[in-house]
Amino acid sequence: LSKLMDYHYEVASAALTWSTLKHYAVSRRYLEKSLKEKRNTTDIRINDIDYKFIIDFETFLRNHKPNDHQKPLNNNGVMKHLIRLRKMTTLALKLTWISKDPFKNYKFRYKKVETAFLSQTELNAIQNKEFSAERLNVVRDLFIFSCHTGLSFIDLMNLKEGNIRAGEDGNQWIKLFRQKSNEPTNF
Repeated sequence: LSKLMDYHYEVASAALTWSTLKHYAVSRRYLEKSLKEKRNTTDIRINDIDYKFIIDFETFLRNHKPNDHQKPLNNNGVMKHLIRLRKMTTLALKLTWISKDPFKNYKFRYKKVETAFLSQTELNAIQNKEFSAERLNVVRDLFIFSCHTGLSFIDLMNLKEGNIRAGEDGNQWIKLFRQKSNEPTNF
């Protein structure tokens, strides 16, 4: 398994962002912890990953009490780690390192999450708040700008003066390629 993960990291590192690779590293640590607890090892053969292994790993993730943060993983967090494992097994299938998909009968179960929005009053309170530290005022301004434009944090951090251009309507528009999807977007 670790050989496959190293191979995936090597191949994917050119195409994936640093933060995505960091998530893969966390999933790998969880896999190693699970294997240590269940089988007294940190690595197994890729052929040993089967439906039971996946269920055991899911159970480990649901019951694991992390030391570095206080809450156990929620359902969708568990699913994210399993999806990363699935990407590994899909790569192993493509490389013909395995002949069967261990996830064939596994059903990913996401829970719908209600997104909370700030009210106009809350947004105004943040916008009008003055902080004693100038860096907090900058953070406030970036947050407010993000709220009004819909720009994600990473796209906001990548924003350059050249991304602001006159549109066909004569107004100023933010034109950029979103980092996550590499799709062109106008704000």
